[in-house]
Amino acid sequence: MSADVVPEHTTELGSDPKYENGPGIPAATADGLVSVFEEVLRLAGKTTDQSGLVSELVQLTSQDLEEVRRLHNPPVVVRRTLEVTFLLLNAGTATSARSPPTWYRVQKMLSDAGFLIRMRDYDGRALRSSSALASFVATEYFGAGSDGTEQPTDGTTGSARRRLSTESPNIRASRRRASWAPGDSVNEEPLTFQRVQHASRAAAKLFAWCTSTLVETFELMPETISSTPEDEPEPVPQTEVAKPEPVEEPQPVPVTEPVKQEPDPPKPVVRPVVQPVLPPAPKPKPKPAPTRPPEATLPDRHFEVFIGFDEGFGSFSDEGLPALQTVAATLSMRKKNLRLELQGCASKAETAALLKVRLQACDDFFEQNGLESHRSAEPSRLAPPDGSPGIICNIVLTGDKELKDWFIMREQGEEFTISKHLRCVVEMLESEWQTCRH
Repeated sequence: MSADVVPEHTTELGSDPKYENGPGIPAATADGLVSVFEEVLRLAGKTTDQSGLVSELVQLTSQDLEEVRRLHNPPVVVRRTLEVTFLLLNAGTATSARSPPTWYRVQKMLSDAGFLIRMRDYDGRALRSSSALASFVATEYFGAGSDGTEQPTDGTTGSARRRLSTESPNIRASRRRASWAPGDSVNEEPLTFQRVQHASRAAAKLFAWCTSTLVETFELMPETISSTPEDEPEPVPQTEVAKPEPVEEPQPVPVTEPVKQEPDPPKPVVRPVVQPVLPPAPKPKPKPAPTRPPEATLPDRHFEVFIGFDEGFGSFSDEGLPALQTVAATLSMRKKNLRLELQGCASKAETAALLKVRLQACDDFFEQNGLESHRSAEPSRLAPPDGSPGIICNIVLTGDKELKDWFIMREQGEEFTISKHLRCVVEMLESEWQTCRH
């Protein structure tokens, strides 16, 4: 191999001693990762004394995810950010050999309907038990080496490295872009929040999630810098000028008169105060448990999401596909209880045959994601003159007694305690769907 060619190189954990398993991330690697996380905090306007940094820094929406999915040939920094996200989400199934995932596996992760839910409910215990994976990610993607400096791991000779050192950064960057294809693993410059945000704001939110997840999982929060007495300059001693001592003048001796002693006043008679004995306060009666509605009670609401289609065609509009992802993500959280019903919404000029084509397109999408859909018993609606036609997705609560009773009793001021998972379903329905009361 000639000295002018820089070979591709993929580092595996089993062949490099700096990725040995240990109780946690090495100290030098942790320091480099913390410095990257401090940059995220500084550019995001956060401080290190706040809690819940993952939820505050990351506000990834379905529109942001759709923006990332459309990047078929993304910049290098965006691709490497997606690789870090894949490695962290799959920490529980990782093997001993560490290498960047293929571009096909990254695209498959982005097309998963439950991708946003996996990020929101991420459990750091699997990552904490695989400190070697965390060390690999911090070293290979954030430039946090064992001694704080980048070592050449590409196998180049000394003369080749000297020639590369004389090239300008623009020439070296163009050489990398010319030889890279999606899925290749080459030695890249360390990722920074500013570089990723310049390439894609949606990918920058994924970058913030990765760094904050690593820092919170291994408790590497940067400490607030405070001044110590050793940092303060010592005061310069000043030379005191001797002052003349004042001459004391003789003071006249005062003449004291005898003090007349007066008899002590009579002491007041203290009588004990008798406190009245009060009966014990009655104990408050325990609040009775709320009574749930009867089994035959109908739901007081349902939820709707509109799936837009191009007028006169059976293809989804630009807003239709992200809306379908929202419906699929909600059903995946409680697929055994929630029921999805599809209802047509056509314009005056469109035919019933076109409406059937659109309904079948929605059925095919949900079937590919392992979800069931049903036809609504309600007649099709007429699209407004200034609106677009499409399909209305209705979530009905007839088969979900727990969720149905909770909404009814909340309106009566007697809601009962529900699980954390069911609370997430309620928040998803009330934030991403339109509530229709009966």
